[in-house]
Amino acid sequence: MAFTHATARTALPHRAAVATDDRAGTLSALDALAETAASRPADSAGRSTLLFTGQGAQRSGMGRELCEAFPVFADSFNALCDRFDAHLEHPLRSVLWDTAASALLDRTDFAQTALFTFEVSAFRLLESWGVRPDFLAGHSIGEAAAAHAAGILSERDAVELVAARGRLMRELPTGGAMVTLDATEVEVTRELTDGTAIAAVNGPRAVVVSGVEEPSSRSPGASPRSGAVRSGCGSAMPSTPR
Repeated sequence: MAFTHATARTALPHRAAVATDDRAGTLSALDALAETAASRPADSAGRSTLLFTGQGAQRSGMGRELCEAFPVFADSFNALCDRFDAHLEHPLRSVLWDTAASALLDRTDFAQTALFTFEVSAFRLLESWGVRPDFLAGHSIGEAAAAHAAGILSERDAVELVAARGRLMRELPTGGAMVTLDATEVEVTRELTDGTAIAAVNGPRAVVVSGVEEPSSRSPGASPRSGAVRSGCGSAMPSTPR
């Protein structure tokens, strides 16, 4: 229904809706509407935004069904896979679709290239349907996808950036972690130890510490609300949406 509304429904300047249970009630409601409702143009003043997600949304088989159903998606998907293959140990398409290789999606270099490829291809498909967002935004690797979709980065430059980013993050030492603390920035700063640093200040008493896992997870200020997140790409690296 949503697809039909977006691609086949006439964009009439005036619209109305009635809620009914049967044919007789529908006809009666439409008659009443025609007699009493004042003409009002459809409101089109709102603006739209698309947000490209960061690492963590990747999954095995991602993009396969869309490639089979939509040539526009497949063209973008295949072109990006071909470009990324020059930077990866294994073909990206096989890592995404071959269950025997799906464990590689947990590696940052494959996860980020896969997400970029899928998100850009999904955007191209939406473009082909006439979707024209007013704003584009992204979190983490989604920032690169948004920049490319907005025309800031060429396809070649974006692919090289994403591939290099994933490779460098993968080469970081293992054992990274991030911890959210129920404490002020001053309190946390006073108690920081070697191998830890403040990664983000999200509120008066919401501070994120990152660094080596053991000292990070023991940071002062931990409370029942605190939580640790292990990084699968070496040292934990926060990223702010743009």
